[in-house]
Amino acid sequence: MANGVAGFFSRVFYGVPVDSHEVLLCGHNRMGYHILKKLQKLRKNVMVVDWNPEVVSKLRKENVASVRGNVGSQRFLSGIDLSATELCISTVPSYKDNVRLLRHFKNEKKNVPVILTAQSFDDAMKLYKEGAHYVIMPHYLGGKHVSLLMEDFSVKNFVSHRRSHLKEIVIQKKRGHM
Repeated sequence: MANGVAGFFSRVFYGVPVDSHEVLLCGHNRMGYHILKKLQKLRKNVMVVDWNPEVVSKLRKENVASVRGNVGSQRFLSGIDLSATELCISTVPSYKDNVRLLRHFKNEKKNVPVILTAQSFDDAMKLYKEGAHYVIMPHYLGGKHVSLLMEDFSVKNFVSHRRSHLKEIVIQKKRGHM
């Protein structure tokens, strides 16, 4: 695999190093941004895969290992070195892409937890049936987060959360997130 991988990545991905990383994060914009921040705080060695070349360019300028790629492509997936990978997280919304990613990990690296994203309960159930370790459902988690805010109805609590939320919105907007 090593000879083919180096040639594949240097040809397609402009010479980005192909060494394996502890965490493979697929998708950076929006959710992936927060996940990457947490992984960096935990001092995890992360490789970000994103389809958007602008996102990849920004990440590289910030010295974040990143590569432009389609996690729904078997050709792309077969070129990734997973030897040190301990966790895979996909914030990619496509059910088909997530199934392909999950199946690839089940074939190549069976014991690695795979966290995927679903846009519906039906897709989440199907991903769990396929073997996903956890499925992120943005609307479900958003509602759950608001329910936690409701534990303290005080204005002070909401003002505090409002400030931090507005700060994050401004930061993400400056970074070009939607």
